[in-house]
Amino acid sequence: MNEGKRIVFAPGCFDLFHIGHLNFIEAAAALGDFLVLGVGTSEHIRALRADKGDEIISFDQRRQIVAALKCVDATIPYEPYYEDDFSVLDEYDVTIWAVGPEHGRYEFQWRIDEELRRRNIQLVVIPRTPDISTTAIKKRIREL
Repeated sequence: MNEGKRIVFAPGCFDLFHIGHLNFIEAAAALGDFLVLGVGTSEHIRALRADKGDEIISFDQRRQIVAALKCVDATIPYEPYYEDDFSVLDEYDVTIWAVGPEHGRYEFQWRIDEELRRRNIQLVVIPRTPDISTTAIKKRIREL
């Protein structure tokens, strides 16, 4: 499909979009020639962050926000928590999987890592932007 191009896949929730999200997305885009963002579905966020509450911004709105960025070539719903669906790897011929430093704390991410190794897909960890996170924003709002 994309002969010779470096196709990057980068998953995320992207709730309460902030500069850390933008930095992550731009860094992921810089790794290759075509960027596919996997936007965490509402169900994925509920399961992943059961202790932190539901999303603030709906899935459709979060997807629309990130799709509007010039460096994003495609977006897909992302819900790895429930299934081992690696169809994105085949559909887009992914060569690089970009993640944040929190990658690896959930069991489903270990299965992803195994599949990436099996397919010889490069895993790149993008550093977090200091002093900003959705969790910190929510905390600050609660304190107001």
